[in-house]
Amino acid sequence: MFEISVSGNIIPLADDYLVFLQAFLQNILKDFESENRICSVLICDNPFIQQLNKQYRLKDYPTDVLSFTMDEDEEFILPHSSLGDIVISSEMAFSQAQEFQVSYEEEFARLTIHGLLHLLGYDHELGEEEHKEMFSIQDTYMIQFMASYNNTDSALI
Repeated sequence: MFEISVSGNIIPLADDYLVFLQAFLQNILKDFESENRICSVLICDNPFIQQLNKQYRLKDYPTDVLSFTMDEDEEFILPHSSLGDIVISSEMAFSQAQEFQVSYEEEFARLTIHGLLHLLGYDHELGEEEHKEMFSIQDTYMIQFMASYNNTDSALI
């Protein structure tokens, strides 16, 4: 289950889009046999994520996405326990969408999937092989997301 909350002055996303994204992310959890886990997504502004980045990563600048895993002991995981938290800067997502010439919704989905993969144990900063593996999985999910998103009847944007 995904819980989405907001902190600060964010660039809004349509409610229909967020419901669609939540359902897609839930399917990713099913793929990893973690469908009974809880994950929160906090959408925030640059000052808020910069504060977190400084506090937890000792990097004093805003970033696009941070993931905070709750799985310290992977041998003992209770059903319906928290997988962790994903924090996304809407300002960074919007800026990167313009830079990459994609929609804000597409970039937001990419960042959310990226954060979720971190919670599921992937870490692109551990080396070249890990980087390739994580981004390959991310790209596969983004292709699936965009195909589903573009075929929906809802006015998500």
